[in-house]
Amino acid sequence: MNSANNEELALTMNGRKKNLKKQDFVTAMNSLKVEEKQRQNIFNKMARAVPKWIGQIDLIFMDLAFKDQYKAILKERLSRMQ
Repeated sequence: MNSANNEELALTMNGRKKNLKKQDFVTAMNSLKVEEKQRQNIFNKMARAVPKWIGQIDLIFMDLAFKDQYKAILKERLSRMQ
């Protein structure tokens, strides 16, 4: 990621723009009055989508090194959602 722009979001979420964790998303969902069951469904769908995301990255016309970097970023950010 470019050091000049190391933010993950354009707008803040729970007062943060980078290093977002699952609790930041939960807090945002709570402010939107998303029920616990709905939150769990969202997180479960995200977890199930990971193999498809990785597969799609493999299909794009991008240098292999960039694909590997893209996958590493995806996996690192998803690991914070645990």
